[in-house]
Amino acid sequence: MFSKIMMHLSLLLISPTLASAEYQLISEKQIQRYDSYAQIDKQESNQWVSLNRVGDADSLSTEFLIQDMRCSDEDTPKRIKASGFYLSMSSISIAHKQPIVVPVTDYLGHWYLAQLDEKATKVKRNLQMKEVGVIRAGATSPQGYFMGGSDTNNRPLLMLYSSDLKRRKILSEKNSTEGEISGIFNRGNEVAAIYNKRSSEYSSAKFSSELRLYSPVGMEVAKVRLDGLDGSGVALEDGSIIVSYWDSGKIYMERFNPDLSPKWKLMLHQIEGIASINGAVLIVGESLAWIGANDNKLLVHRIEKDGSAVSTRIDSNHKLNPPQPLKYSASAYGDEIHIRGRTNRGKGATLGAVTEFCLVEKP
Repeated sequence: MFSKIMMHLSLLLISPTLASAEYQLISEKQIQRYDSYAQIDKQESNQWVSLNRVGDADSLSTEFLIQDMRCSDEDTPKRIKASGFYLSMSSISIAHKQPIVVPVTDYLGHWYLAQLDEKATKVKRNLQMKEVGVIRAGATSPQGYFMGGSDTNNRPLLMLYSSDLKRRKILSEKNSTEGEISGIFNRGNEVAAIYNKRSSEYSSAKFSSELRLYSPVGMEVAKVRLDGLDGSGVALEDGSIIVSYWDSGKIYMERFNPDLSPKWKLMLHQIEGIASINGAVLIVGESLAWIGANDNKLLVHRIEKDGSAVSTRIDSNHKLNPPQPLKYSASAYGDEIHIRGRTNRGKGATLGAVTEFCLVEKP
């Protein structure tokens, strides 16, 4: 009870302060199509992969463009020919302890896992995923790949694929109510997944959300209820977990102790205009960060790890509309945050009006 009281005191007493910061546009280029992109989290360096459709109407094909997440004015992506023609890809790709896999869809809406070889020079395997409606999140373990989203009946779907993609284990309940997995991330060798579903267990709300922890082989080891939906998160070195989520038109961040007991909770901002619900959550030096869109602008919150202060930075200078879907790719390099995406600068997206950009946010 005392921890709950202190949590609400933090929510009442701490309000974000608008801080001056530098948003530096490092690179931009015009592209012809609004093709999708994803972030690849690797141990040695984070990378960015985007989809590129090439050819004319009679001979269209697809390639993956891979480059470093760190912004550079001399970006030269590596080009890898895809093994099929794809229309879009998930906003996340994963590779932390395994070869890169890229979740993609074809023109019929079928989902595939395109696995690259160890050196990321070609597609080694291309597996069609059965009963998948959408893939929204993923992470790796020593055993393979955790992939999550919803199935073709709009129910939460969490799967564990073996490293060679030959075996699949479904970890979510087959008789669940409607919902989805909105976030997956690592905590040491464990994997955390955030479930959102229509409420049957918690009758006071129409929807409910919870974070579940899994062992590397997919065994559930712990869970905790969350106070909002569409969450994303990250784990700290001491085993604490940071989660952001949406509730009643506001974005919150909450910290849990290693045993999943609550430590603090903050309201970050009120949602206005075109806005991200599922923002990127990062560890940046000795602080935390939330990156997303609000009121049609890029917004970055920097939060002290003890929840004692929040500073907010809004990019009002570069006139870059939020990307679609409303998800930026972001990585931390020291105290800097490097942010990639594709967007349009006008009031409506038109052919030839799409800008691929990389921004650096500095404290």
